[in-house]
Amino acid sequence: MDSPIDIARDLTAVFSLLAVMIFLVINTLRQTLDRMQAEGIERLRAEQALRAEEERFRKIFDLSPVAINVTSLKDGRLLEANEAYWQLTGFDPKTAIGRTTIELTIWDTEEQRQDFVRRLSAYKSLHNPNYEFVNVAGEKHITIAFYELIDSGNEPCILSMFYDITDQKQAQIARQRSDEHFRKVFHVSPVAIVITTLT
Repeated sequence: MDSPIDIARDLTAVFSLLAVMIFLVINTLRQTLDRMQAEGIERLRAEQALRAEEERFRKIFDLSPVAINVTSLKDGRLLEANEAYWQLTGFDPKTAIGRTTIELTIWDTEEQRQDFVRRLSAYKSLHNPNYEFVNVAGEKHITIAFYELIDSGNEPCILSMFYDITDQKQAQIARQRSDEHFRKVFHVSPVAIVITTLT
């Protein structure tokens, strides 16, 4: 049998070794927890920044004077639109969201829509500087139309933007008519008219 001193020495060595191992385990756990906490804080900051960015985008989307909508590429289903879009089209958001562009009569036929989808898929972006938009009341609006192929989640979508230039076009037409009227009056007038510059 070992003497009590040998047993005490062995137990002291075992306890010392256990104490060192416990210290190492606790230290490793503390470092792991600190690292996890730092990663959690970083992840939380990233999520907050992402939420802030999404909120900024949402405000820009909702308040934009440009009519914007998002439709699915696959079937043309209207997924989202802003207030300017509802005003331009006259659609009711409660009944229009979830319907296809064929059901909303934006396209006359599915073949027309598929031709557009093929062109957009090939070029990724399309622009029409003189797109005539007829709303549900039958009113015609001249718009500058932009289309972008985007990813929304796992689904390819079409981002459509329409800038209404009807007032500018009408003003341009009125000015052209006025110019034509002036030219006709100028050329057929029996009175001599001279235009000079002031210098």
